[in-house]
Amino acid sequence: MSQRSLAARLLSLQLLLVSTAIVLIAVSTFWLTDRLLIHEEGRALEEAAARAAAGIAGEWNEEKDLARAARSAVEESPLLGYAIDVYDQNRHLVFTTSRQSGSAKAGGTRQNEVRLPQGGWVVARVSTESRRGAVAALLVVLTIVSLIVFALTFAASRILARRELAPLARLAGEADQLARDMRIRPLHRDGDPVEVGAVATAFDRLLARLDEFLESERNFTRDAAHELRTPLTVISGELEYALADAALPGVHRAHLESARSQARALSDLVDALLFLRSAEGGAPGVGRAGDPVNLGDVARDLIPAIQTENPSRVADLEVRVPDEALVAGDAELLAAAVRNLIENAIKFTDDRKPVRVLVTADSDWVRLTVEDGGPGVPAAEAERVFDPFYRGAEARATRSGLGLGLSLARRIARAHGGDLRLDRSELGGALLELRLPALARGSGRGRAFSV
Repeated sequence: MSQRSLAARLLSLQLLLVSTAIVLIAVSTFWLTDRLLIHEEGRALEEAAARAAAGIAGEWNEEKDLARAARSAVEESPLLGYAIDVYDQNRHLVFTTSRQSGSAKAGGTRQNEVRLPQGGWVVARVSTESRRGAVAALLVVLTIVSLIVFALTFAASRILARRELAPLARLAGEADQLARDMRIRPLHRDGDPVEVGAVATAFDRLLARLDEFLESERNFTRDAAHELRTPLTVISGELEYALADAALPGVHRAHLESARSQARALSDLVDALLFLRSAEGGAPGVGRAGDPVNLGDVARDLIPAIQTENPSRVADLEVRVPDEALVAGDAELLAAAVRNLIENAIKFTDDRKPVRVLVTADSDWVRLTVEDGGPGVPAAEAERVFDPFYRGAEARATRSGLGLGLSLARRIARAHGGDLRLDRSELGGALLELRLPALARGSGRGRAFSV
């Protein structure tokens, strides 16, 4: 079921209340006006009947004939808009101002009768058409005005709802941006409504505690790695010295070479942890404007060294990069990220399986894509491969490594305001896209980046 936004709910509530008020006001106005017109119509009809009766009674005293008296009275004092009927005391019609007596349709007239002092009756009739026309016109006017008021209220309510909820939208946007670039900064703003300010302050406290925890964890990792580096260097040196002895028995040499291999792996892990820490905020340039870096040159310069380390894969590498694809950042960190992506693709593809490196750039983004013809990444592991030290079942069974390469590359990308995503390649294996904000032409410095 689709969820409506808070702005839509507030707008619906406002429109419901306004619509109810408009209907109540319109109905009340229509009913009161109709009652008032009916009352005034009846009062005027009574006055007309009384005036006609008074005139006819006076003329009857002189004429002694009811019909002539009625004609004389009406001619002397005509009542415009009213029909006058005069009946004798036996209820016989003796005079009428209507051309056709009784021609009005039922319900189309109102009448009022007055008894003459000498006997007989005077009946004044008036058509209700004008009153009904006025009421109909009022109904049209009320409908038009109500629609206009509703439309204006809709527009005003929409603008008001958006304006009042703008701090919430701003809070959500800044929180989302914070999640993308991983830079802790306060969300509270002066001038925010009390409710929004309370939420922002609570988020700020939570983020501050989280930042303290993460900083403590990063410092522990850095300190532990530094403490391990010296004894590992000593161990590696002693092993190299021992292996340099030509008289060393073969069985002992095999054990020492195994120990040297494990010491190197542990040393690589320490170096990776320190480099990961530098990518999270300790490297030169982090937290300040980055230097212009040509990502095409970075990829192009890395290829010879990678080919030297993997001579059997020289023919498998396809590299297409433009002359210029500028981003802002730290060249060493970006080179490490690109190298990890290319080496990861080579590691997880067999010989004679293609590995394609492509760099593209537009006005907004620079993208480095690494595709391979390997087995790909199972959908269930699509996000976990970016977790530190995570290695899939196949990697654990058939490949060496620490499980830090993709995690390091993504953290470097996000530290530079970009991201790293995984997809399926048309070559059959994995597609890794490193996306970074493009550096505008003519700009000597880039935007600040940090985590």
